[in-house]
Amino acid sequence: MTKVLRVSAKRDGYRRCGVEHNGTVDHPAGIFTAEQVDVLKADPLLVVQEVEEGTAPPAGDDPEVARLRSEAASDRAEAAKELKEAKQIKAEAARVLKEAKAPPATKATAKP
Repeated sequence: MTKVLRVSAKRDGYRRCGVEHNGTVDHPAGIFTAEQVDVLKADPLLVVQEVEEGTAPPAGDDPEVARLRSEAASDRAEAAKELKEAKQIKAEAARVLKEAKAPPATKATAKP
């Protein structure tokens, strides 16, 4: 089975690594970078576990609510990644446009 990252927030609405954490949510592999996983694991307001996909959530969490939270978290994380990519594309487009508008470089001419 595939491993997922189970993140339980001690306080709903807590934000870390570009994601709002609510309750207990299973995040698919690859949503967070290795560095982000380290940040999440070190955060005292989050409980982070690597579990097998399909493992039952802790007692007290309705499975359907947990599934929906997981889907929402994945969607938010994906949207955050896409927003970051869009900002990079916008910055690159601005750089190219600036270069295109710049006057042509003049060559130094040697005097006879």
